[in-house]
Amino acid sequence: MPDYMFLLESRLSPEQRAVMLRVQELSAAMGFNLYLTGGTVRDLITGASLRDLDFTVEGNPSKVARELEISEQTYCRWRNQYGGMMADDAKELRRLRGENGRLKRVVADLTLDNQMLKEVARRNF
Repeated sequence: MPDYMFLLESRLSPEQRAVMLRVQELSAAMGFNLYLTGGTVRDLITGASLRDLDFTVEGNPSKVARELEISEQTYCRWRNQYGGMMADDAKELRRLRGENGRLKRVVADLTLDNQMLKEVARRNF
């Protein structure tokens, strides 16, 4: 079995390492268990670059956010957006957002094609 801590620590940027250590220290001082979750674990296992760090706190996350100087407004927005989501819901949301972006590009391309055809039909070029 791979040594995941070694993999994690060897692939973190200096900024990511500093954030991870700060959150670890803070959680330990508050007596909370801290877990890396989500995309971080996926990227670690698949060998992809670690783009962000996803943490789950076993305790009161608002206390941790306050200590990290994350504004209450930002914390509430994150909680409202992702708080009740299960992992499958978040994956579906990401997939749907990608599909929505793709469809918007298709509509833009078709609109442009339609306008060009109208110009050609009017012989207005």
